[in-house]
Amino acid sequence: VAGLYRPLVLVGGGHAHVQVIKALNYASRPKNMHVTLIDLSITPSYSGMVPGAVAGLYRPEETLLELKPLAKWGCIDFVHDRVVDIDVNEKRIK
Repeated sequence: VAGLYRPLVLVGGGHAHVQVIKALNYASRPKNMHVTLIDLSITPSYSGMVPGAVAGLYRPEETLLELKPLAKWGCIDFVHDRVVDIDVNEKRIK
């Protein structure tokens, strides 16, 4: 339904959600969509680069994603916390 508020919550800032954030940055997502990213880590490893780090192609710190700047770039909210439960009936995340 056009105009209906659409929240989208991404739990975890890993490889797949980075692609979602890139695709749903502020300029390209529907104006009625609000995106929030929740992750306990501010700098998780980008799993696509971990094999290269193991092989010595990258230093381990080069595999880290900086979630706060990424969230700012995408105009999404970043919540530095852990998710322990998702209640689909109540549409609540704890």
